Amino acid sequence: MSNIEDKIIKAAAKTFVNGGYFHATTRKIADDAGINEITLFRKFKSKENLLRAVMKREEENVSQLMNRMLFEECDPDVKKCLRNLTIEMCNMPDEELGLFVTLYDARLIVPQIKKHIYKILQMMVSLVSKYLNEQIKRGNVNNIDPDVAAGIFIGYQTNNILLTGYAPNELLIDNSEKRIDDFIDFFMRGISKHK
Repeated sequence: MSNIEDKIIKAAAKTFVNGGYFHATTRKIADDAGINEITLFRKFKSKENLLRAVMKREEENVSQLMNRMLFEECDPDVKKCLRNLTIEMCNMPDEELGLFVTLYDARLIVPQIKKHIYKILQMMVSLVSKYLNEQIKRGNVNNIDPDVAAGIFIGYQTNNILLTGYAPNELLIDNSEKRIDDFIDFFMRGISKHK
């Protein structure tokens, strides 16, 4: 990907977050990227193609984060690993959180958005399920259905992202470490081997 394409994608993501997908114009995106609108159309052909590129980038970012936290830098202790992943997800940059909320809002009108959000959520569940399956084989967690447990875990993460986007200053969605610890403790009671 060229430097110009990267600038356009970043500008588009910011514009989609600040004004919503439907209010974002290619002229505004081009201005924010420091290019003319013709260059934007040469590179992406349409606002819809630009949206696809933004969603693809978001999917790659989430995939990299989750792979890093679950498989590369993972603490051997399951509870600590899942806690660290939750903290990382809660501390995603505001622009990424806002983009998810913006796309979620537009999903009912633009079918490709709904499909892509579903694809990202499937990928997230799949990675957590893979991690839990490995932990089952090692005897670190109960012989649970890893897909169900992963769905619950990602459901919590998604709920936090959406609530943070809709009401960022409410106490209800406090992403403090205590609240995260409470969720992880609750989750671990369901999947841990009781000793």
